[in-house]
This record gives sequence, C-alpha cells and structure tokens, in this order.
Amino acid sequence: MICFPCWPKSASATPASDDEIFPGDVIVRKKEVVRNDNYNLGPPSKGEYAHETGKMFLEALDIAAEQIPVPGVDIVIKVAKSLIQTYATLNHATDLKNRIKSLTLILVDELKGKKVEEIEERLRSDIKQLERDLKYIQSKLDEIAKQNTFLVILFRSLNENKVQGCVERLGNALESFHLARQIADTDALEHLSQQIVTFYRQQAQAVNDMQEDVTDLRKDMKAALAILTERKQSNSSPLRRGVIPVAPDIFFGRDTIVNGFALTLVSQPENSMARICLLGPGGMGKTSIARAVLNHQSVIEYFGEENRVWVPCVKATSVSSLKDTLYDSLGVSLNTGDPLRDILHDLNSSKSPIILLLDNFETPWNLHSRTEVQDILFQLAKLEHVALFVTMRSSQPPGDSIHWKCVHLEAVDKVASTCIYAEIDPAGSQSPELALLLDEVGHMPLAITLMAKLGKNLGSTPAELLEQYKQGGTTVMNLGGSTEQSMDICIGLSVESQPMKDSPSAAKLLAVLALLPVGTTLKALSQWWAHNTVPHATIMSGLGTLLDTSLVEKRGDTFVVLPVIRRYVLDPKRFPENIWESTVQMACAFLKEHSASFGEINYLGHKNARSLEEANLQGILLETTAPDPDIIEALLILSEHQYETRPRLEVSQHSLELSKKLGDQKLYAESLYWNGQNSKGLDQYEEAINELCLAREAFLLVSEVKRAADALYWIGNVTMSTDSQDYQRILEDALAEFQSLADPAGIAQCQTKLACNGMLNQFQPSPRFGSSAILIICQKNSLIVLAG
Repeated sequence: MICFPCWPKSASATPASDDEIFPGDVIVRKKEVVRNDNYNLGPPSKGEYAHETGKMFLEALDIAAEQIPVPGVDIVIKVAKSLIQTYATLNHATDLKNRIKSLTLILVDELKGKKVEEIEERLRSDIKQLERDLKYIQSKLDEIAKQNTFLVILFRSLNENKVQGCVERLGNALESFHLARQIADTDALEHLSQQIVTFYRQQAQAVNDMQEDVTDLRKDMKAALAILTERKQSNSSPLRRGVIPVAPDIFFGRDTIVNGFALTLVSQPENSMARICLLGPGGMGKTSIARAVLNHQSVIEYFGEENRVWVPCVKATSVSSLKDTLYDSLGVSLNTGDPLRDILHDLNSSKSPIILLLDNFETPWNLHSRTEVQDILFQLAKLEHVALFVTMRSSQPPGDSIHWKCVHLEAVDKVASTCIYAEIDPAGSQSPELALLLDEVGHMPLAITLMAKLGKNLGSTPAELLEQYKQGGTTVMNLGGSTEQSMDICIGLSVESQPMKDSPSAAKLLAVLALLPVGTTLKALSQWWAHNTVPHATIMSGLGTLLDTSLVEKRGDTFVVLPVIRRYVLDPKRFPENIWESTVQMACAFLKEHSASFGEINYLGHKNARSLEEANLQGILLETTAPDPDIIEALLILSEHQYETRPRLEVSQHSLELSKKLGDQKLYAESLYWNGQNSKGLDQYEEAINELCLAREAFLLVSEVKRAADALYWIGNVTMSTDSQDYQRILEDALAEFQSLADPAGIAQCQTKLACNGMLNQFQPSPRFGSSAILIICQKNSLIVLAG
C-alpha cells in the first residue's frame, strides 16, 4: 500500500501509458512511484525504523506463539500481524495497532508454554471469538484497501470513521476477551514488555543500530501497556457481593443445630475462624439451615452485612467455573487473568472477619480434578480471618487436613414433621392418616414440603397422597424443574453424580440395598445379597462411593437407604431387572440355608440369622408374583419363623396365593397349615380352625398322613380356646393317628395336652393365689411347653 502522507510532490505530471487519469488531472502511476533522489538514496528515516520495529514486535510474538497449543491462536497472531503491518495510513490506525498489540501481548503471556489440557474450555471459546472479531476488522479494512487510491484520498474522513469503528469493535473485544483480564499492576506490565524485548534480542540477528530498534520497540510496548493500564484504572471500582438468601419462613426442628453453628462461628479465638461442614443427603434441609445460620442475628452482628458471602456451588461443574463463582460471589474487582489470585487478594485486602458459605460443594468436589478443587479449599482455609461453612451431599467432609466441625443431618422428628405439613396444608394436618404418610416419606423435610403443597394444590387428603405415592413413587413429588420443586431432580443429582458414574459397583449396590427395607451388614451384603451381582473385591469401594454421595447411611454396622431414595431407585423405569431376580434368588437361598425348626440342633443360630434379616426377607418375597416352588418354600420357612417369634399373616397368605396359582397340592397344604398357625398366634381361633381343617384335607389328598395328624392335633389344641367341648375327642383322634404311625413325639404331645387339661379341670384355685396359680402349676407339670 502507498503511504499517502509521503506522496512525492516532485513526481512527474506527465502521464505514462499505464497510468490512470481521474478528473482534475490527478495522475496515479501503476508501475512505479516516482521519488526524488533524496528518497531513493538517503539513509533510512525514523519512520522507516518505526516500521521495522513494528515488524520486530510481531515477529517476536509470532515466535512466542509457536509455544501455544490452542487452535486459533496462530490465526489470531497472523491476523493481528497483518493488521498492524498493513493499515498505517489513517489517523486512527495508530490507536488500532496499539490495541491489537496490547491484546496479543496478553494472549502470548497467558498461554505460552502451557499444555492443551491446562487451558480452560471457556478460554478456548474466547480465542475463537477473538479470531472472529479480528477477521471482521480485517474484512472492513480490506474494503478500504481495495478502493482506488484516489477515492481513499477524496473520502479520507469517511474512511477515518470506518477505521474508528474498527477501533471500537476491537475495544469491545478487549473488554469481553477473558484472557485479557487486567495484569495486576504496571510493574508486571513493564516486566512483561522487558521479557518480550529480551526474547526478541535473543532471537534477532545482529544488525546496525540495534539500540535504536530496541528503543522504538519499547515505545510500541509502552503504547500497548498504556491501554491496559487505562483499562485497569477504569475497572477498579469495587463490585457488590452476592445477595444472601433470606432465612426460610417454614422451618421446624432445626433450632438446636442453627444456634450451635451460630455460636461456633462467633465464639472462635482470634485468628482462628470456624470450619463447619454440614453433611447429609439431598432434601434434608442443609441449604435451609445454612440460610438460617447466615441470617442469625449474632452472625450478622459479628461479620457484618457485607462480609457474609453466599457461594452457590451447585453449577460449578469445572474448576474454572468454581473460581468464577467465587469471583462473582465475592464481587472481586481485581482482574489479572488469574481468578484465584484475584480472589485471595480480595480476601486478604481486609482483615475483618469474613464467612464464606460454600453451598452444595459436592458438585465441584466430585469432579475428576478433585486435587485442584482441594487446593482451592486449602488456600481459603489458610486465611485466618475467613470462616468456612460448607454444605454437601456426603458422609465425609472435604479436605482431610482441615479440622472441620461436622454435623450429619438426619430427618426431623415427628413433631417437626407434622408442623411443616400443617404450616403448608392446615386442612390435611387434621387427618389421622397423616402420620402414616410422614412415616412413608421418612420425615424428610423436602418430601414433606412437596407432599403438603401437592395436598393443598389438589385438595387431596394425606390418605389419597399416600396411595398415590405407593403407586407412583417419587414422580408424584414433582412440582417444577428445580431441586426445591422436584424430588426426582433432587435425588437424581446424587444418583447421576460423577462418583456414581465412575463406580458401576456403587450403582448395583444401591439397587440391591434399595430392596432391603432395613438395610444390612457388610458381611451379609458380601455373602448373600450382592454375592451374584457385584464383584466381591469392589463391594467396599462401592459402599464408600454410596456413603460419599449420601445415598446410603451407616447406622452402627448396618448400611441403609433412606425411604424416599428407595422409592426413587425402585422405580420400574430405572430399576435393573437382573438385580431384582438375583436378590430374590439370594433370599430363597438364605432361608434354605437357615431353615432349622424348633428342636433341631442348629435352631437357635438359624433363628437369630433369620431375625436379623427378617424384614428384608419379607420385603423382597412379598413383592414376588411368580408361582415358583423355591419362592413358596422360602415363604413357608419365613412363615414358620414368624409363628415362633411374632405371628403375622402377610407372608403365609402370600405363600397360599402363590401355591394355589402353582397348583402344587403339598405346598398348598403347607401354606394352609402355617396360615392357620399364625392365625392361632393372633388369637383368631375360628380362622385358625378353618385353615387347619383345610390343611388336613389337603395333606390327606397327597398322602401326607403325618402332617395330617399334626394338623388334627392343632385343631384340637385351638378348640380348647373356644367354647366347644369337642377338643378332647379331637385330641384323642390325633393320639390314635400318631399311635398308628408309631410316632413317639406326636404321641407324647397328645398325651401331655390331654393330661394337663384333666389337671386343669380338677384344680380348684385358692382364694389366696387366684387363677394365676393355675398357670404356675401347669408350667411345672412337665411337657406343657412341648405341647404348646
């Protein structure tokens, strides 16, 4: 391009054949520019030196940029180099050049020598945006350059405006480009310029007048630094810190925790601020407690309004976004391109007590780059005037070397649970079924809140809500698209967290434990429940992940899944079928392995083992609908166990239904027998006699004569408790059948019952002892216990 301010006045006015002639006799030569002898033969001018040093500046940047592995940076440098070298004709071009230089200076310094993985994704995106901005500017300036030179001269002011627009566009790019955050101070900027000059001096070949070149190069640098310094000064006004959420208006059962935390925060010795960690599963109210603590009057008075900082970490899905969240929440004004340094500088700028509330810290903590997150936490923990308050879905606090005061948050008590519901839905709070609903959701505050809102909005009673919940699970409690309005979203954040994705065993163990209503021990989990689904070597690590994400609680030696989380996991849409089948098989195998009846040598040990897992066994087997012989036999073993310990009918009736569906007469007879026995244990005598009579008939049909005699004996035994006088005849018939079978145990059983009954009829109670003496005498007369 021709430098128009230097247009030679002595140029020939005679047009050549290839010259262009415009109105006004203006001649533009195409093949050559006519210059006088002074221009052609004289030494280089200062302007020419300036032109050369401008090139040196960009050559230095060009060489340094080779160390940057991010795609697009080399294009940015090349475009910048082209812009600076080419468009030097108009007044605003100098400003444009200096702005480009300031940008490329920061770009190289921030990225040189780094690996690709060390450069944040957002910064790569910013580089692409910068590339687009520079290319846009180049395209506009190209439009100017393509004009005929006469038009450039004639419409100089118009073109000046276009260049000025490019300057403004680049200024906007400077403001939005995250890599071009302000350097800490002018000294750092000078140091950076010195590095570039030294770098160039090492690379350049020896030439004459090097000192003059370097001096001019420094001038280029200082012009670029002046722009950055100006930006630093214009951005130095302090920013307001994030707003603290107000205390929750519906808040019951947590006053002790809130007051304890507040006291801890304000009563620490000088230069030793508190480190508090509130742990627990989603939906327990950790955030609500944190809001209440930060709005506690003593905390406000101690820290002041501005020094209470709320840092919502739930969306901090990368190390850079965690830094940005801290940066924005603190309202940091310093902008050096290193957010953590700016954050620490801001916190250190005042020694007044500050409290940082890192809410939902599990999000950044669960990243693969935990070491970097931990380093940030350690840096914050070193600040003696800064109190840390962390809430997270976990059973363990972050950072082993930090001395935390930890509280693991559990469900509220029944009184607080009722108050929460009543505050939202007063009408439903009077329902007698409310207690059942609250028990079903495990007294979890979020679940109670969502159920109460649902009841109020739909006009549903707690009984209706309970029925809906049993049918639809946690999907019923979805009132919106956030964790505060949807139980599925709340629990899903933990179930779909990175640690769970990284541990397939954890997901399988969660499914297994969700099938166990009262949880189980590590031993039982390894030997039985997870034996066929989870590799033994990974069970402990899987449990560790479940504890870390607070999807499982450890109560003593037992690992338990909370009721609402169980409902979420057991949803048929997400529950793995193979886990269910395997767990049913394990339940059957467990009962077969522990099937000893009363009087057998292993009875006591088997009985204790069955008692420990009884609720789990019942919960699994009652959900089975397949008429499988192994399942029915397992139900019969459990029915017998319940008759001997605490009679109930659910298991025996379920075995009766399945055996009838199967069509196995013997299993059907056994189911009738144990259903009758459990009815007797519940003092339902008529039902017991009826079931035992049916059982006897079924036994006789399959030639189980011994079992038919057993049923007859118990028919007589139960008849003794009614008004009927037929019991003696029935017992005598049972005795005859045992005698025909030569069954000594059956014979002794019947004779004892008949003998004891005779003694009872002959005994006259003493007025002194009353009827209780009858029981004592009966117990002392030998085999009454055997007779039952």
